[in-house]
Amino acid sequence: MNKRELIKRLSGIEWDDFEVKAARRELPKDIVRTVSAFANTKSGVLVFGVEEAGGKYIVSGVENPDKVQNDFITLLRGEKFNIPLSSKGDVHSMDGKIVLVFRIEEMPRQAKPIYYGGDIRNTFIRMGGSSQKASKGEVERMLREASEQTSDSMRLDDFTMDDLDAEAIAMFRRALSQERPNHPFVSCDKTEMLLGLQAVAKLKKSGYCLTAAGLLLFGKEIRILNQFPSYFIDFLVIPARQNEDAQTRWVERYSSEQGIIQTYVQVYDRLRKRIPVPFALKPDGVYAQ
Repeated sequence: MNKRELIKRLSGIEWDDFEVKAARRELPKDIVRTVSAFANTKSGVLVFGVEEAGGKYIVSGVENPDKVQNDFITLLRGEKFNIPLSSKGDVHSMDGKIVLVFRIEEMPRQAKPIYYGGDIRNTFIRMGGSSQKASKGEVERMLREASEQTSDSMRLDDFTMDDLDAEAIAMFRRALSQERPNHPFVSCDKTEMLLGLQAVAKLKKSGYCLTAAGLLLFGKEIRILNQFPSYFIDFLVIPARQNEDAQTRWVERYSSEQGIIQTYVQVYDRLRKRIPVPFALKPDGVYAQ
């Protein structure tokens, strides 16, 4: 949210998608309720450094913006909520004071309910200008709607084919053509292949959006982390024989935040170089196996 938009919102009232918090030196304890409510309802903007008094907004400022910002991002990405969350933030100077603005996006229905403290009863929704604890029926409805399709087929309406990595798609096709040269995905166009893999889904109006599977398989690294902030793949080489007192738990480690296809190719190449392959002739005595 730019400064002009913020000033305009501060001339109004708190509503279902806008809330202010003083947060001068630290995060308010009830911030988890607001985050849960925005994530479960229809997104919203959190403003730190502004107070409400007598129906008006007063810019009080954040005295330690670095700490408040870092604490908030840690709260979202840590273990406080049942899944890691992310937020885009902006910093503005108003009347010589620092104001922090964060947008909390509504999560896809397949990821709801968003709750905190490891207790699903701590599920909140937004009603008017307040965050209200969701009823048992409302939580059950979220769970029911979330189970209607698998998580990998979850539609990501804000992600398009521009978020796909062309090299990852090329890697997949090369590998497929070597293993199964007559497979229809080898000869069809890219869009048909992606639809067949359920990596993309058609939008109602026009165009395509990615599914969670499509993003994880073929997505650009930065876009994968935008949607799944805690995503990474760990490859460990562990000694075959190991006792409980051994100091060396693994002899090689490779971590990747790239998509699954690119990570697979890199890990496979590492394995191919590590594992000894004995030389042997085929029965014809001419070609190697």
